[in-house]
Amino acid sequence: MARRRRSYGYYYPSSRPREVSGGIKVQSRRGSFAGTWWGRRWEETIASYNIGARLNRGKTYARQGQVLAVSSSVEGINAQVQGSRSAPYQVRIGFRHWNQQEWLTVLDTVADNPGFLARLLAGEIDPELEGALADAGIALFPEAYAELETGCSCPDWSNPCKHIAAVAFILVRELDNDPLLLFRYRGLEREEFFSLIRDIRGEETAPDVAD
Repeated sequence: MARRRRSYGYYYPSSRPREVSGGIKVQSRRGSFAGTWWGRRWEETIASYNIGARLNRGKTYARQGQVLAVSSSVEGINAQVQGSRSAPYQVRIGFRHWNQQEWLTVLDTVADNPGFLARLLAGEIDPELEGALADAGIALFPEAYAELETGCSCPDWSNPCKHIAAVAFILVRELDNDPLLLFRYRGLEREEFFSLIRDIRGEETAPDVAD
């Protein structure tokens, strides 16, 4: 986990972010950011890290639209966040990738349960999948902040800073729209994920889940 170094005896003064237009704004003005159970679980996961006042400042940034852009890959999330300086800060959040044995457990769990697979093909996660993975020793969501690799180009020594927290809340919105990002961030793109499931099930084409 990256951590910014503080200069001895120096504290950065509080500041207001620059107003921006066209930033990513969450629809919720209060309460939960999430519209799905898996989005709420990610929001609960963030809160469980006990990052104090930075959590609330991150929420404010997310609601104000200070996050300008977000892109993602198997390597994690990269984002631009407008703070008090003229140039946006560069933020990164990376998840620990599952190892081969962990992935085999995840893939077998999904392949053995048609209901889990059907929901994933429909762009949803069956709420029982999280419990099934937990029973197999796999945490769907990072259980500790130390499992994330985070960094920000801002001068704040703390990690997470409010800019990282803001991106974490924007990720609630991203996961609401595409829960399969949880598997991408663990190391597999959607196409490879479903291809491996088909191999396990011995199918040449995507399974018919219309029924």
